Amino acid sequence: MYRIMLVDDEENILKALKRALLVNRQWQVDTYNNVQEALKAAQTMLYEVIISDYRMPSMDGVEFLCQVKELQPDSVRIILSGQSDMSALIKAINDAEIFRFIPKPWTDYDLISTIELGIKHIEVVLENRRLVKQVSTYETKLAHVEKLHPKIFEVNRDNDGSILINEDDY
Repeated sequence: MYRIMLVDDEENILKALKRALLVNRQWQVDTYNNVQEALKAAQTMLYEVIISDYRMPSMDGVEFLCQVKELQPDSVRIILSGQSDMSALIKAINDAEIFRFIPKPWTDYDLISTIELGIKHIEVVLENRRLVKQVSTYETKLAHVEKLHPKIFEVNRDNDGSILINEDDY
């Protein structure tokens, strides 16, 4: 199950977002109309996707998502806003490393598609990290084998690049 955090100071927006997202039963959707409560929750629970309004009374969405990025760097961060202030968008991209910007009013299709893409992005990032660790482990093991048997990886080649096989080895 994937966890999604919704942060907006307008309760009506949170209800509409949650209603749209509960179509997918694989998502646990938590809503917060208070940025400080959302930050506390982010300290104790892992969220794959965090969606925040841009304009909120105590802290703007970019500042909030920057703080969340420190707590949960692998989360997908999304700004939802009726404002299209270019400097704010640039700041959100550069500082909070947002995944997407969704304009208000949104369509449920765009919202759900964006979340699904974000979750796939996280899965790919985590799988790549796992594979890098696995390759590193194999490289360490191979280095150990090569140290024990220095000639094991030696290959004799002919002038044309083909591999020469010494029949005496069989």
